[in-house]
Amino acid sequence: MRRIFLFPIFGLCAMLVSCRGTDVPEDRSTYFLLEDSATNTTAQQAWQFFEAGRFQLQSSHSFNPGFTTSCFWLVVRNDTTANEQRQLEIGIAQINVIDLYEVSNGVPVKKYSTGDHQVYSSRPEPSLNFNFPLAQKVPYYLLKIDKRNEALQLTFVTRPSVFFNNESLKSSLITGILTGIIVLMLIFGLYLSIMTQERVYLFYILYVSAGWLYVLSNQGYAYKYLWPDNPWFNTRTRVLFSFLTLAFSLSFIQYYAGKAAHRWLRITMMALAGLCYFLAALTFAPGVDLKMNTAAYYFQVLVPVLTLVYIFVILYTLIQKIWNRNKMAMFYLASILPIAVFSALQVSYYSGSVDFSLSYLQQYGQATGFIMEAVILTFGLVYRFNSYRLEKEQLLVSINQQQARYTKAIITTQESERRQLADQLHDVAGSLLSAAKLNLSSVREKNFITDVEAQTKLNHAEDAVTSISEMLRNLSHAISPIMLDKVGFKQSVEKIAAIFNSSGKVKVELEVIGFEQEQPELHEKYAVLYGILYELVNNIIKHAQATHALVQLIEHEESVVMIVEDNGKGIDHEAARSSTTHGLAAIQSKIHYLNGIIMFDDAVPQGLIVTIELPKSNDDEDYPG
Repeated sequence: MRRIFLFPIFGLCAMLVSCRGTDVPEDRSTYFLLEDSATNTTAQQAWQFFEAGRFQLQSSHSFNPGFTTSCFWLVVRNDTTANEQRQLEIGIAQINVIDLYEVSNGVPVKKYSTGDHQVYSSRPEPSLNFNFPLAQKVPYYLLKIDKRNEALQLTFVTRPSVFFNNESLKSSLITGILTGIIVLMLIFGLYLSIMTQERVYLFYILYVSAGWLYVLSNQGYAYKYLWPDNPWFNTRTRVLFSFLTLAFSLSFIQYYAGKAAHRWLRITMMALAGLCYFLAALTFAPGVDLKMNTAAYYFQVLVPVLTLVYIFVILYTLIQKIWNRNKMAMFYLASILPIAVFSALQVSYYSGSVDFSLSYLQQYGQATGFIMEAVILTFGLVYRFNSYRLEKEQLLVSINQQQARYTKAIITTQESERRQLADQLHDVAGSLLSAAKLNLSSVREKNFITDVEAQTKLNHAEDAVTSISEMLRNLSHAISPIMLDKVGFKQSVEKIAAIFNSSGKVKVELEVIGFEQEQPELHEKYAVLYGILYELVNNIIKHAQATHALVQLIEHEESVVMIVEDNGKGIDHEAARSSTTHGLAAIQSKIHYLNGIIMFDDAVPQGLIVTIELPKSNDDEDYPG
């Protein structure tokens, strides 16, 4: 099971190898930016503002105002000396509306209109960000960038088309590796969920799924591959999955590391989870429009605020549990630290406090942090599952040991009861019958009765008492294990066969192979077989309605085998497996106690075959003797 986690490690290594730096072509275009607070400026007016010098020259390829209620106009002075086909990339992946104008003779002419509020096919290039092919002879491009009431992290760069194609392949490779790791862990979580039926694994699956869907939505992969024709849903996915990730995580940690010690903290976590579930549902509520309005702004602001509150609550809870030596809390704390650092950086990035655009941290930081968290959490689940398995095994061993003690007590009690019954039959009933026989003999011998008919009846009575006395003596010897000590196992079972044969109800045929020398160390097993044979033959008479029974006793070097076959009406095999009839529960319990096996098969043309095999050695026994 542990080897499965070599795949995430190999995946991360491959990801790092694929991220080796490449030569970046020089960008000789120039960029100018203007903030449109009124959001009602037309393209012609914006171009006039540029000509009037109101645009600001950009010294870098990124601009991060954070949360904004404005639109922005970008002017690109194109490098008309380039020979190769070039593209303009506008990032990030989530921009509501982008209008691109070619400026010819001082007149902006709209060339493209795209954005997250339109279907994915509206993009000029099938890219994660917004890529626009540039005509070599067009000196200026004007773009309107509308991401009102959201956080805007704007990047702008012009490169050869082949460069963007290579970057797209590398990005897809990295994301594919990371997604493969996530899928592997989800399959593993599903396996544990099916095996254990515990909620912790279900919430793990929900949490990791929602978290990774948020990552894919944030990078633009979800819109490109999962719902490209549904801009309405796409405008809600990042908000939806961010709230669901927080909610599932709060539920998951309570099963993963246990509930918080303080009541106020448990209430806080429940309230925070409930609020996140409510906000996630509210994103789909009728009348809630998240397209560039005040509602969208507040939803966007709530995500980082609730994330920071979530991190504080989780860290406080985990530190308390770690103080109480909770190992699962240690795993969770180790897992949450990377994502907490990356999330804090991401919040700072979205708020405009820091700017690390066009870097690995901006592109894959959140994904890497989430992968690290999921891997560590999965290691914790493996540890938890192993602990669960060991506990189940220990419980099973304890149950088996307890059952073994019960079985041994039953066997001991039955032997004691049989001894007492045999003693009563032999000593008390036998003595009384012997006395009665002596009295009858005395009356007959002294001729106290002269009547011929009475004499005949007296003789018959004396013969009956003699027969009953003999039967009681045989029966007492048969049901008592003392018989084993006196004559040995082989002669004892022969005695049982003789008793049942004398009844005239069934013909018992006995075949014994081996058992020439008594082995005192097998006395317990001989006693169990002795008692089971008596019970089986008795059941054949009482229930099977058989006229013939074949008993085979075979002694092997390592085991003892007993086969009892009859020509009766057989038995319901389902009842035999469930051990609910014919005293089979007690018989099977005794066999299992001695680490033996018992099988029930149909005889041909009718009847039942019972096969029992007991090992001679006790080396493999797990139960106390």
